[in-house]
Amino acid sequence: MLCFLLYISVLGMMLSGYISALGIGALVLPNDVSHYITMIEGLNLSPATLFLAKAIIAAPFGYHFANGIRHLYWDTAKGLTIKEVYTTGYVMLATATAITLLLAAL
Repeated sequence: MLCFLLYISVLGMMLSGYISALGIGALVLPNDVSHYITMIEGLNLSPATLFLAKAIIAAPFGYHFANGIRHLYWDTAKGLTIKEVYTTGYVMLATATAITLLLAAL
């Protein structure tokens, strides 16, 4: 359980960290985003490396998006028995994985 909580905390820090870095970078860096995309394309990274990098960026978003939907469902006072909590947990993890893979594949 402690390992899971640590994992969730790290995902939240990653999400807030790269969103903040992208926002601040958009404000202070001298070139537009197309310049930096061209720089990354110039590295000639393999498709597997690019997919992994995109999955690492997409995972915190996918997890927090899916878990947010789960919490909104709980706010309607539904799904609060222990069996339903476990079921929605598994559905949320499957949905987060699907969102992560979809975003990484784009």
